[in-house]
Amino acid sequence: MGRRGICYIDLRVVILLTAVAVLIVFTGISYWRWVKVTRVEFVSPELRSSWHISGQNEVKEIVRQVKASTGSGQEEKGSNNCRDMFRLRLFSRREVRVFTFSGEERIFDTKNRVMLNTSPGLKKILMEAVRELRIRSPYGELLSWNVVRELMPVEGEAEVTDPETGKTFSVRRTGGYSHADVIPVSKKDESVVRQIFGGEWTWKRRAVVVVTGGRKAAASMSGMPHRQGTTDGCFDLRFPPEKDNESGDNMSHRFMYYKAAGKLSELLGEASLPEFVLLLFTAIDQRDWQSMDIMLSPAAGIGGTKLEQVIGVTVYDIKEDKDNSACRMKVSVSFRAGPYNDKRDLTVRVRWDEGMGHYKADPGFLQELLRGI
Repeated sequence: MGRRGICYIDLRVVILLTAVAVLIVFTGISYWRWVKVTRVEFVSPELRSSWHISGQNEVKEIVRQVKASTGSGQEEKGSNNCRDMFRLRLFSRREVRVFTFSGEERIFDTKNRVMLNTSPGLKKILMEAVRELRIRSPYGELLSWNVVRELMPVEGEAEVTDPETGKTFSVRRTGGYSHADVIPVSKKDESVVRQIFGGEWTWKRRAVVVVTGGRKAAASMSGMPHRQGTTDGCFDLRFPPEKDNESGDNMSHRFMYYKAAGKLSELLGEASLPEFVLLLFTAIDQRDWQSMDIMLSPAAGIGGTKLEQVIGVTVYDIKEDKDNSACRMKVSVSFRAGPYNDKRDLTVRVRWDEGMGHYKADPGFLQELLRGI
């Protein structure tokens, strides 16, 4: 019988093939880890809120639904996605993919510049994200008084937050027909109210957010306790009326509604030139220096300046220049140590700011407004 053939295997070949296989597997795993989305973030710059999701099942489902969304495949050259209110960010080691959206119907892929029609599953996710971002936002909704009065019945309590300071206090509604008359629930709450208004009682207004009936409503609050009916120590809480200029509504209250809703830029963008100037002087009259600076270019900055001495200013007889570059007006201004109701002629020069989407005023008029102080 012949000898059986013996097959010899070169050990070096085995080692090489094994090394190649290991390298392929390792490379595949590394690439998968490199491109795998590990975290999702929803953001709203306008609402100043964010929602982070890191649970892998939730992340995987969101990524799957984004991939299931379809688009035209053509680049949206004219898409102005920077105006979208919300952002969806997908985080991986390789990159951060960003999508923007205003509603749940479509999202804009900023990397490929393609508009995508959202899948049914992604629509539900985006709707949930918007609700969550609104809850987490320091701002409130522009709910009309007719809606709020049902959410906040007489003797009902609400939580009020001042977005600018972050301070919160509780109130009880005691009455009110065109607005809510409220009293602080406790002495501690009353102390917080006084702190918010700079340590003094004043008829000046503040933009506040009222949480009641499971909703967050934008409101304007006056800082002067007064007697209403048989109740002492009441404060006025006003909410947007069904129609502008209804009883009790004026520009200063409207200014505060929009600020409390995080929509002050929207109000400024829709204003005509004279309306913008009136809104600027509303900020000065209400001693809202933060909002005033938003409307000036460059910002004035009020630290240690004479502006702190202003206690009130009223504008009348305002006229717009023909070239839309300025408004001329007469004002009555009062200062802490006098003079009071001093009449002055002012010219406010403005320009349109494309980036901000509203007018900006040159702060030069402040010199005449503060003359002699």
